[in-house]
Amino acid sequence: MRDYVRGLLASVGRKNGWQLVEYAGHRDPAGLQHLLNGARWDANVVRDDARADCERG
Repeated sequence: MRDYVRGLLASVGRKNGWQLVEYAGHRDPAGLQHLLNGARWDANVVRDDARADCERG
C-alpha cells in the first residue's frame, strides 16, 4: 500500500501499473493488481495506518 501511494505522489512520468511497480522496485505488477482488484480491507484501518505513517514522517 505504501509503495502504491508513494508512487502516486512521486514524479513518475506515467502512473500506470508498470511504472508504479518499477518505481517501487517490484518485479511485476501482480501484488499491486491484487491490492487494487482483489484485496479486502477496512477503510477505517487504512485511514488510521496512513495517519500514523504521516505522523512518523
